Amino acid sequence: VTIVLAYLMKNRNMSLSEALGHVKSKRPQIAPNEGFILQLQNFEKSLG
Repeated sequence: VTIVLAYLMKNRNMSLSEALGHVKSKRPQIAPNEGFILQLQNFEKSLG
């Protein structure tokens, strides 16, 4: 899930929130680890 979120953020120019919403709309049971969410937040900041 984390890799898919990072892909959407980088290649589809989605925010973390948008990417999470998109993936959850397709697969509602996902629950990314809090540590991975923190890493994705940092990744989002690095994307600008």
